[in-house]
Amino acid sequence: MLCCDSAWLQMGSYFGSSLCAVDLNSDGLSDLLVGAPMFSEIRDEGQVTVYLSRGNGVLEEQLVLNGDNAYNAHFGESMASLGDMDDDGFPDVAIGAPKEDDYIGAVYIYHGYTGGIIPQYSMRIPGKQLSLRLQMFGQSISGGVDMDGNGYPDVTIGAFMSNSVVLLRSRPVITMDVSIFLPASIDITAPQCHDGLQHVNCLNITACFSFKGKHVPGLIGLNYNLTADVTKKERSNPIRVYFVSSGEAMGQISEQLQLSYMQEKCKQYLAYVKVSPFCLLFPIPNNYLSVLYFKDKPLPAEINQEL
Repeated sequence: MLCCDSAWLQMGSYFGSSLCAVDLNSDGLSDLLVGAPMFSEIRDEGQVTVYLSRGNGVLEEQLVLNGDNAYNAHFGESMASLGDMDDDGFPDVAIGAPKEDDYIGAVYIYHGYTGGIIPQYSMRIPGKQLSLRLQMFGQSISGGVDMDGNGYPDVTIGAFMSNSVVLLRSRPVITMDVSIFLPASIDITAPQCHDGLQHVNCLNITACFSFKGKHVPGLIGLNYNLTADVTKKERSNPIRVYFVSSGEAMGQISEQLQLSYMQEKCKQYLAYVKVSPFCLLFPIPNNYLSVLYFKDKPLPAEINQEL
């Protein structure tokens, strides 16, 4: 017996009307998702309670999922284990909300990880985005089968009020590895470079990129932005580290790179440091650079990584 979350305590929530057993954290023990599609705060928003297995038949509540907590969504009406869609070593789960968007329906994708399940869904698939004719999209879900043989599991989703089944194919996942190499310290008392006629401090930066993944192209185009003095830029304060391009000082530069599968490629940059008394009072942190990178079409991806 499972208890005692809010769905269990609420009469008429239909707690247990849908179940999904899946090893979310890849520890070899089956965890359990329990749907309560008619759980109500206003009207039948629905929710799913996640229980993690601790061994010896003990299930411990981790958290409660509710999608977008939409009115009359019936979130949790259906659930399915999808297999490892994002190639991170942990299973993923789809949860249906077939009455969301005035009976059009939607499906939510959640990722497993070492701690169980990531609370924020990674993707919401609204039925109206696929076809305006779909009704109760997400009433049934089946996953874990690689329909097109690309090494990634696909998912089929039923929309019974429109007599339709939608097949969604997973696309290959490209994993980017990025490294930035910086000097351990900057001696602001001994300028090493010239910016025009004035002596300025500078430092060499090396940014290295590589990619990997199953069934991915052998060559990709990569666009990326290298941003200096990230903390200052986020707060709209004057930056202290900058680049020079075409004779102009700028806090961010954009570059393009061609990468081959699992072959690291590096580029070097020269950055300049503005020296002022404030540098002594407020040191430049060691994460003063960041990279925002995204792959060219046809497999777009965007990742923001602080380094």
